Amino acid sequence: MASNGEGTNHFVSKSAADRYYQQYGYENADGQVADGSIVIGEPTIKPGEQLIVIPGEGRYAIQREAVRTVVKPKSILDEAQLLSVADDRIVLPEQHLVHYAELKRLLETSGGRYNSKGFFSFPDGVLATEVMAQIRQGKALNGKKESQSFFTPEEEAYAVCRDAGPLEGRRVLEPSAGDGALADVARAAGAKVVVVENYRPNALVLKEKGYDVIEEDFLSLSPEDLGLFDAICANPPFSNNQDIEHVTHMLKFLKPGGFLSVITSTRWMTGAQKAHREFKSLMDVMGATWEEIDAGAFKASGTMVPTLRIRLQKSEAPATVCSSHALSRGKRATEQAGLTQMALAL
Repeated sequence: MASNGEGTNHFVSKSAADRYYQQYGYENADGQVADGSIVIGEPTIKPGEQLIVIPGEGRYAIQREAVRTVVKPKSILDEAQLLSVADDRIVLPEQHLVHYAELKRLLETSGGRYNSKGFFSFPDGVLATEVMAQIRQGKALNGKKESQSFFTPEEEAYAVCRDAGPLEGRRVLEPSAGDGALADVARAAGAKVVVVENYRPNALVLKEKGYDVIEEDFLSLSPEDLGLFDAICANPPFSNNQDIEHVTHMLKFLKPGGFLSVITSTRWMTGAQKAHREFKSLMDVMGATWEEIDAGAFKASGTMVPTLRIRLQKSEAPATVCSSHALSRGKRATEQAGLTQMALAL
């Protein structure tokens, strides 16, 4: 009795291969053909074997005499266990992987690049062992998403730095610097730039550009660590109100009379959370202005989150605190006084 056949990486035609990979999210099979992971045309068979085409896949299978042992089909998690790590690369096994297309998608999402010698290599700062741990759970290691590394487009980088005023000779901070899009513009304008970035792949990019990177979580740092700055240009992470937290923390690093120019989400403008209301009130107290950024400005960076650009100048002299008469007007006046005191403390 003949078996159903063992699948191969050979396809009857290029169009059949395209259809097969399109079901896994690829536009076509051009990349697989180019890197040699699939072949268009019949495979070589041995005496006693028969070539068949797998229905609905357009992929050749080799039919042999059936083995009477019932073998449970391997899942993607089973096949992930067959991968190995060597020299900080993920090495493919010699045997055919039924779920190769999906495993390759996960590896590429994690930053991997396929080599025709049968392994995936990763950029500096991405550890193959960490990728493997995620792949064996059926997940990709998406460091870009986790670190909120949605880099600032060039046009917006120039707008942010322009709003920070003349930068030549000024001490400028870019916290959570990513690939340094803002720092690059500020440095080109003659600023003395300090960058903070704790996601290792981004930090390595910054070092290659010649920056002395402070590889720490910005929120863990204080003015005693970094000093004060004439200007801060920033595009912080947005999720879970991180932009509010980061911007509030940035104000501590700004010299009196210094400028803050920063990109945030628009959520604090429309949200009903206490954090949103307090942040908007703080911006009002500090005399901030803001301008919405065109929709889709960050599409190429991987996000469609609506954004705006905030600009403010820190007061050079203490603001007038509400009088006792104003405070007697109730809770609203008390909250305003508290925000004023907070602004002064920053």
